Amino acid sequence: HLAIPEFVANLEKLNVSMIGQSNTLTPADKKIYALRDVTATVENVGLITASITSKKIAEGSEGIVYDVKVGNGSTLPTYDKSKELASKLLKTSRDFGQKAIAILTDMSSPLGYAIGNWVEIKECIEIMNPKIEKSPHSKDLIDVTLYLAGAMLMLAGKCLTIEEGIKLSEEKLSNGECFEKFIALVEMQGGDAELIKLPENYPKAKLSDSITADSGGYVTGLDALTFGLAAVNLGCGRKTVEDKIDYSSSIILHKKIGDNLTAGETICSIDGETKQQVDSTKAMLINGITITNLKPEIKGRIIEVIN
Repeated sequence: HLAIPEFVANLEKLNVSMIGQSNTLTPADKKIYALRDVTATVENVGLITASITSKKIAEGSEGIVYDVKVGNGSTLPTYDKSKELASKLLKTSRDFGQKAIAILTDMSSPLGYAIGNWVEIKECIEIMNPKIEKSPHSKDLIDVTLYLAGAMLMLAGKCLTIEEGIKLSEEKLSNGECFEKFIALVEMQGGDAELIKLPENYPKAKLSDSITADSGGYVTGLDALTFGLAAVNLGCGRKTVEDKIDYSSSIILHKKIGDNLTAGETICSIDGETKQQVDSTKAMLINGITITNLKPEIKGRIIEVIN
């Protein structure tokens, strides 16, 4: 945990820092969220807007890029509701003198190939390290990240368009500067940089299982909500505040939407600490996978830019 002076010093030296919300930042927000939870207003767009923007205003941010999710992996149930949220986020931010842009991105299926705490970091390390070959299943994650980075650079006045910002971001990714900056950040915040350099040494769960295809065809559905709930069941997230997170548990996608399958091929693998967790997670995931004979149309993750 960083004290405020350390956080400021990090920013002055590296121009980047990893931080989280403390109890002293918008303390009323936590109480209001608890009330939303028991009054069936978790999906109320106005209250979501207040919760998100209050923290950004309190932080003193000058410019914000909002990544607003669309699909069943989102907090909101429909495209129209997600667009309404994006519009209200922009209006509120601008009313308080902040520059802002909102990007609607598809979250109907998982991004990248990794689902879990450490494995998602491992996937990001692979993407940042130019010496490591990227998984083709990371492409959608890379595309969304570069688009958001491009929008941030445009908002900061470093370029005129998002496309120019994407090109600048791609250069930093391919020449290794992005990875070097991440290593410096981890070291400055007391992390183990050697583990970042050797991600294959990440902690492994005790048990492993997989889901294989009963017949050939194409993957046409990987339900984001089902995969998210299954990950929580596996220990990747909390069901209650008291639950401990298992950082080694994971779900790895071996196939993504649009991929061809033959009978017996692995669709995803599951790593967990107990047989009960792995077995119940497997049962949940089976219901979230759709395979058909027709190859689906592959759409990009960027749905709309609201500016």
